[in-house]
Amino acid sequence: MGPFEGAVIRVMPSGRVQIATGATSQGQGHRTTYAQIAADALGVPFEKIVVVGGGTAMIPFGVGTIASRSTVTAGNAVHQAALKLKTRVLALAEPILEAAAADLELVDGEAGIRGVPGRAVALSEVAKAATSAVLRHDGLLSETA
Repeated sequence: MGPFEGAVIRVMPSGRVQIATGATSQGQGHRTTYAQIAADALGVPFEKIVVVGGGTAMIPFGVGTIASRSTVTAGNAVHQAALKLKTRVLALAEPILEAAAADLELVDGEAGIRGVPGRAVALSEVAKAATSAVLRHDGLLSETA
């Protein structure tokens, strides 16, 4: 059945995205892989993503790197957390953009109205709105898988 891995993805007040996972890179390129998975799922530029491996103090659970399973287990955890975060970001952007989440998309680190160029809000603004709308111990917009 196992072992499995966890991941937490946070939008920082600066708009950068932080990924924390228990899997640490030992030359396998985890940081690049996990950042690309999150970038694709979130519509955030790869350069705006920071990966913290071995950050088990930052996540509910983490097993670590064992053999060749890390991309499958931690990569899937990153993907699931990114999709959850995307849903939350779009929901939080609804009142800001005065549009339904179904009409919104994430592109280049901004939530915008699909088909309406120029009507977008940066992730940093959504994260700031989340701190007042959602009570979290770290004050950041985050999701866990």
